[in-house]
Amino acid sequence: MSTVVIVLVCAAPIVGLFVFLGSHQIRRERQAMRDFAALIDDGAVAGRRVTGRWKGVNVSIGFFGRVEPYVFLTAVAAARQSSPFVALMLPRGDRSPSRPEPPPDAPDWIVALDRKYDADCAPVEMFRIVFDEDTARLLARLSETEIEILPTQVNIQQREILYEADALRPLLDTARQLAARLDAVHGLLVGATPADQEQREREVVQFLRRFQRV
Repeated sequence: MSTVVIVLVCAAPIVGLFVFLGSHQIRRERQAMRDFAALIDDGAVAGRRVTGRWKGVNVSIGFFGRVEPYVFLTAVAAARQSSPFVALMLPRGDRSPSRPEPPPDAPDWIVALDRKYDADCAPVEMFRIVFDEDTARLLARLSETEIEILPTQVNIQQREILYEADALRPLLDTARQLAARLDAVHGLLVGATPADQEQREREVVQFLRRFQRV
């Protein structure tokens, strides 16, 4: 028997194992998407994505991976009213702190949020307007989760592939709460004058460009 034949015979069980594991993973993901669609209102599955509504808010759910940092995520996105405010909140330890420590008289819920996340946003002065106590406490309860606030949506991304529908509820609730909070303070985020709005929109563009280059 030639060396080539021996190699092929030995490799066949390994290849078969990878094929089995890959097909098993695909079946688990498809079942999870069907379960997610059943959990939310008007849920519909499109590949690795589910769309529908959660407690009155348009949401989408999906799986994806990222190279840097190398991680797989379960993501929930919720639509919000467009306004010039964006933010990125990563679990502490991912990168050097970009904000000073809270002042000594800061309320405990701000301290808890600061310990959990390394946060950056634009405009910076809008941070305390957006993150009230209820929203901050909800975010602080999440684990290994990334928060993105974009001009027209919020993304809540847990660093794990979730297969159980009940495990998705905290992400859905957080996305809905954050989108509702942003809509509630929309007038303050937009600014009192056209000049205020233009300045804030410039800051948002600069912020997004900075993180697109990272």
